[in-house]
Amino acid sequence: MAGRKTFALTQQEIIDLDKHIRALPFKRRMQDAFLAMISERESMKQLNEEDLKLIQRCRYERNTYNKRIVQLQLIQKTEPQKLKKLELNILELSKKTDIDAYFAMHDALNEVLKIKRNQTSEKNITAKVERVLNPEKYNQAPLSKSLRKQQDHIKYFIGSLYLNLLEQSGLERSNSNQDLDRMLDLFKQAQSGAEKNNAFSLDQNRKTDILSAKSLYEMEKLIKQAKEDPRNPFNKA
Repeated sequence: MAGRKTFALTQQEIIDLDKHIRALPFKRRMQDAFLAMISERESMKQLNEEDLKLIQRCRYERNTYNKRIVQLQLIQKTEPQKLKKLELNILELSKKTDIDAYFAMHDALNEVLKIKRNQTSEKNITAKVERVLNPEKYNQAPLSKSLRKQQDHIKYFIGSLYLNLLEQSGLERSNSNQDLDRMLDLFKQAQSGAEKNNAFSLDQNRKTDILSAKSLYEMEKLIKQAKEDPRNPFNKA
């Protein structure tokens, strides 16, 4: 059975913790106890088990304090209309300088962090349940890095081939969405040529017309989506 992780401690950590606590505008009881304890110890060898427990608690509080400050900064950078009531109250408390407002603000920040942790936990549990209920959806192995790289090479190659095709066809590149329209024109030309070369019966030709119309519709839809795609470099020019 694995034991609890060993509490590692260095002299520099004690010095850093001491600086942190002294810089606080207001201190909790355990932090006052830490300062009193440190003033009575001349070296780390004099620290007893109770001292180490106190240091561990103060170190944990410092780490949590840092998380609260980061959360406060996020709230301060957010537009007020997007904040919840609790977050708006935190903003008001942050403007005050008295001890009650200080600890009320930090208690409220703890609550915000707790809510976020619960939301994350809920998402994780929901995802876990989904994997059990819909295993076929999640059992698809993600693409390996080498396979993704190979597919990227194929995309770049086909894209380069299309640009060369434009030039070989005598169509000038416009470096705009017109190049996408030309792709549609080339598709129409290829489709038209294929229909002329097919010696089908009347019924077969009707079926071919239906398939051609459907293919053309899908191609037009694809070009439209490409024009509206946020990754489209032509829209950023």
